Formats: sequence, C-alpha cells, structure tokens
Amino acid sequence: MDSFDLFISCFDKSERVQKVFENVRASSKKWLISPRYAFSPGELPDDNFQLLEADESTFIKTFFDGVGDLTQKKICVDITGFLKPELLFIFYYLQFKGVKTVQVLYAEPNSYQAGHQTSFTNGVHMETRSIQGYEGNHKLDNSNDFLIIGFGYDHDLVSLVTKHKPQTKKVSLFGLPSLQADMYQQSRIRASEVKQDVEDFARIIFAPANDPFITANVISDTIKEYNSKSPISNIYLAPLGTKPQALGFALYYLFGASDQSISVVYPFTKEYPPGRSIGISKVWQYSIELPS
Repeated sequence: MDSFDLFISCFDKSERVQKVFENVRASSKKWLISPRYAFSPGELPDDNFQLLEADESTFIKTFFDGVGDLTQKKICVDITGFLKPELLFIFYYLQFKGVKTVQVLYAEPNSYQAGHQTSFTNGVHMETRSIQGYEGNHKLDNSNDFLIIGFGYDHDLVSLVTKHKPQTKKVSLFGLPSLQADMYQQSRIRASEVKQDVEDFARIIFAPANDPFITANVISDTIKEYNSKSPISNIYLAPLGTKPQALGFALYYLFGASDQSISVVYPFTKEYPPGRSIGISKVWQYSIELPS
C-alpha cells in the first residue's frame, strides 16, 4: 500500500477500523469523531478532531479547513467508520475544493454482532432530508417521482424513507454478491420487516456490496431505463446499504446528476452506536477520480 500525505478515519471500537488506522503509512493520520457517536472522553484516542452537535457539512468542512491546501496532498480516506451523510459530504467537499484523486479504503467485517438483528441506529428519528451537497434541483411536478433505496440491515430507516416519499415509484437495491455469504439473506430477512412490503416495490435490482463503481452504473442504467419508458419528474436516492454502495450513490450524483432533479436523502436519528462488526475479513482500496 502506498504512503499518503493525509489519512483520515472515523473512530469507532471495531477491530477493522482500528487495525487499518494502525497499519496505513501516512505523514499525518487523523481520527475524526462523529458528532453522532456516543463516546465518553476516556474512550477517545489522542490527536482526534471532534465537534459536538454539528451537521455533516460543518463537521467535515471545519476539519478540512484546518488542513490547508488539499490539492497538493495525497489523501486517503477510510470510509469504514464514517456515517453515510458524513461519508458522502467528504467527496462533495473534496470535489468542491479541486481535489482530483482520492484513495479510499474499506475493511469488510467477518460478521455483525447480532447477525440479521444488528441495528446501526440508536435513538429517536430526527428528520429525513437531503444530505448536504446532494440537494439537486427538483421540479414542482411530482407526478412520476422515482426512489431508489439501497437496502442494508436497518428496516426502520427504509420505512422512514418510504414514508417521507410515499407517492414515489420505488426500487430496492440489494448488495449481491454480499460482503459475506450469509449477509444477503440477512438483509432480505430485515427487508421483510419493512412496513411497505419490498415485493410491492416496482423492481428489485442488485449490485456488489463492495463495489462503488458497479453500484453507480446500476443506478445510472436503471434510471435511464425507466426514464425512457416514461419521463421521470424527480429522482430520490437513499443509500442505506453498505459503505461502498453509499460511495457509489455519491459517485453517480457527482458525475453529472448534481444539476438535475435528483437528490440523495437520508433518515437522521439522534445517535448511532459505534462498532457493530466482528473481525476483519479483507481491505479494499479504490482509486476515486473526482469530476472537475
């Protein structure tokens, strides 16, 4: 693995996040502490960056604004521990600041602590809204709105998104092949608990759980197909699956969708429990070329 000028990771208690941080070579390594993770001060590592009660844009912008000229740095981001709104805003902001290339790491888990019953949220629902930087330009006409939901384990979040956009034509995207052999089946078990039956969605589509590039292509192809049959009024994307798939949602948006009637929405809850995985299976590295 290469050496980097700047390596950032979001701290949690999982082995897969901490081992990657220990082994990456970089001139500067920084732990970011998500405002939504509930840590006590004694649990936090040294040399960390933390803002309390900050949204995704304030959190990420404040960190990078203290780093200096980003275009002159070789940057690597471990997306494993980041919450998805923070993860997506990182790449929006790096593109905005003129960064051309980012190396991305993702560490697969061996399993999750409670199998198919694992929950990645904790606390009351606050709001469902567009992730900052991914708001799009929506039309007043909503007669043929379209929603693609990336499915993971949190069926409650899926229900919140479908409730937020009840009149949309809905497509579910599952991770297949999954990160581990049993994880696809586990996600389908959780999907069966969604208040609106997944089988009633307009369609079920698939993309590898560990491949952001294929995920972006599958989203693009699906939208083109439906748009050719009947022009879509507005498009909503909800990245609730794996982190690499969430990155794929971001890439689709950043590469040409930002000026269209497309936005990326997310159901925000008050707290997220950090570190729900067991072990480390493999580490993926992606080279992301950001659009100018």
